[in-house]
This record gives sequence, structure tokens and C-alpha cells, in this order.
Amino acid sequence: MLMAGMTPGPSHMIEIRVRFGETDPYGVAYFAAILDYFKRGMDEFFRSRGISPDLAYRNRERNFGLPVVATQCRYRAPVRFDDLLTLRTRVARVEKNGVTVVGETNLPSEMAFHSSQLYARNVASLLGLMIKEGGLKLDFADEIIAGACVTKKETK
Repeated sequence: MLMAGMTPGPSHMIEIRVRFGETDPYGVAYFAAILDYFKRGMDEFFRSRGISPDLAYRNRERNFGLPVVATQCRYRAPVRFDDLLTLRTRVARVEKNGVTVVGETNLPSEMAFHSSQLYARNVASLLGLMIKEGGLKLDFADEIIAGACVTKKETK
């Protein structure tokens, strides 16, 4: 059920900076911090629609609320200390007894950048296996080199 003034499909965007206390010793944000980011996104989404988050989660005057009863999160790439995330929160589905709110980060927009870095690192590692003592030395007994080579001239 929608609250007054809400229609299916609205969205709201916020920026969240990953703080030091939200990360592990390697500087990667804890999974629970990510869920907190989504909760902050939901709070700001309600505020952007003119609804107090307190009233959204527990409206005592009307004897109802929107408790969070389930969460799901896919961690596609690490979020690190001091990263600036853009979070879009939107209403995905409205049903008789609930609302599905989705939080989406800007990770897909950065995937090409991260994919390029990963590809470059893989190519550099492969070349490190192939180049020895300043020259190209292909060891076909190495399964990585053998699998990476498309053709090979056999000498008899």
C-alpha cells in the first residue's frame, strides 16, 4: 500500500562516502556497512517525498508501519575507504501488504574502469610468464601459456 503522495517508480539519489570505521583492516567496507548505506538511502528517499522516516517505519496515529522484513544484496565489487558512492533508491513494486524498495549503487558505471584494470593486470601477469631473461620464452608445459597460445609451430 502506498502512503499519501507516493506513486510507484519514484527514485532519489544520495552520495555516501565510505568512512574508515566502516572498513576492515584491508580498507574494504564491511557487508553490514553496505546495508546501512541502503537504509540511509531509504530514509532520504522518504524525506525527499515529504515523509518522515519515523512515520514511514512506525506510524502510531494510523497504527501501521513499514518494517524491513527482508534484505538482499549482491556484492559485485569491493567498496573501499574514502570511495564516494552514488546510491539511487527507488520503489520497484507496490503490493497489497508491502512495498519493495531497491537501492542501486553506481558500481555498474565504474565496472568498465575496474574491468580495464583487471584485464591490464591479467595481461601483465601473462607477459610475466612468457618473458624471461629479456626475451620471449614460451614454456608449453605451463598450462596457462599452453592455453593462451592459439597457434604453435611444431619443430621435428
